[in-house]
Amino acid sequence: MRVIQSSFFLALNDLKEPKIFSLLFAPMLLSALFWGGLFLFLGNALALRLYELFLIQTGDGIVGVWLGWILMISAYLATGLFFLFGVLATNLLFASFFTPIACSHVHKQYYAELEVGGFGSLFSTIFSLTKITAIFCCLWFLCIPFYFLPLVGPLLALAPLYWFFSNMLLYDIGSTVLTKEEFRTIVRGKNWHKKTLPLFAIGLIPVVGFFAPLYQIITVAHMLYEEKARYLRSFS
Repeated sequence: MRVIQSSFFLALNDLKEPKIFSLLFAPMLLSALFWGGLFLFLGNALALRLYELFLIQTGDGIVGVWLGWILMISAYLATGLFFLFGVLATNLLFASFFTPIACSHVHKQYYAELEVGGFGSLFSTIFSLTKITAIFCCLWFLCIPFYFLPLVGPLLALAPLYWFFSNMLLYDIGSTVLTKEEFRTIVRGKNWHKKTLPLFAIGLIPVVGFFAPLYQIITVAHMLYEEKARYLRSFS
């Protein structure tokens, strides 16, 4: 628990550095431009299409009118959730381009005595990240019918996004700072949910979530370097 707490606080302190602070807004701006344009041109059409897909025979009278309105509102809410989660996911993807800079800063500032690992070619990295994204998209679309369930629906909507967030973040940073053997032992061999879940929750906070990816990357970089140091000490 001490490592988790220190990583969170150290990452906050790192954001004060001019070099890191200047990168804070880039992922959000790129993601907002991309999804803002899509929502502007496709949002209404997608909502109407969802409404048609889930439309049932509402019948006449007051009950039918109310049911029709509920379906319409649900369709627009589902569309809004789709674009919101899309923004958060692509925000993380765009932030991954700054991972080497963030990890290099953390290494020089705190862990200069450790040798930087890193594994995988550019092709293998792109393939792995694409595979994670493809699995996330499949999980997202498979779960769409369940998103309309009362109370449980929002939680089900978050599950695929958390899976994507955790796997993408750990692979992106792990392949930058760890060797392949260290990655198998430190990342694959341990349960990281209690460490990545609080970071995921931070990303869901309104407004804060748009600026969170770089902070999340730096925090996980601290955690992995700490685990790497502990792993190497076990051999000494």
